[in-house]
Amino acid sequence: AFNLRQYPLFAQHLGPLPPDSDGSEGARPDLRSCRNRLWAELCLHTGMRPEEPARISKYAILDLTPDDPDNSMGKTYLKITGKRNVTRKVELPNFLLNWLVWYIENERQEAVKEGLKRGSIKKNEPVNLFLNGPSARHNAGRAMSYKTFYDEFHRAALAAGLTETIAKADPETGEQYFTKEPIFSPHCLRHTFAVWMYFFERKNGNTEPWKRIQALLGHRHLSTTMNIYLRISGELEAIMSDRVVGHFSSGLYGKI
Repeated sequence: AFNLRQYPLFAQHLGPLPPDSDGSEGARPDLRSCRNRLWAELCLHTGMRPEEPARISKYAILDLTPDDPDNSMGKTYLKITGKRNVTRKVELPNFLLNWLVWYIENERQEAVKEGLKRGSIKKNEPVNLFLNGPSARHNAGRAMSYKTFYDEFHRAALAAGLTETIAKADPETGEQYFTKEPIFSPHCLRHTFAVWMYFFERKNGNTEPWKRIQALLGHRHLSTTMNIYLRISGELEAIMSDRVVGHFSSGLYGKI
């Protein structure tokens, strides 16, 4: 799982959040696309598997109606199709829903216009939430693949210096060489959600947070949640002070 120092460092290399997401007004300071960052935030704040956002349609987002729209921390339930075509509901924070709507009405629309102009998409635009941007040479406006996100994630992790040195061997000569590889993969976003949610729930008085986390992750067996996703949480809690636990639990809904 990312810690509270690593994720902001990584995220700033992945891309910016939509304008005014920090409550400020004025010109957008970072003109890079928000798409890659939003894909990551979707996984980080809901526990989705990293390939699952590729299956979400824009209509699934636009059809959502928050119960408490004025509360940025309120939740809206989003139905998704996951592993083995099993459907489940994830909790989508209102602030994240607002970011996604901004993307649909701005960056995504620009991608569609460029795709129609170049002929990479025909009369009917893809229904997928995330699309290749205007800079995609031959695929502007087409559905964005998980591989594209994986490549962008890999690039951002390298740029952030979140790497380790790996020894490899040339397949032809057998000569050994060293290369830097990211210490995180996209699936780590799901692990980060589980760990951060664990501390968030514990801090708010839930004595059995694993049951809620199991449901949100869509695990059939509690042992998967406990032995794979939350094993590190118990180890950390045993050595962390209350102050540090409180700081760590702020990660899920704190400013990132």
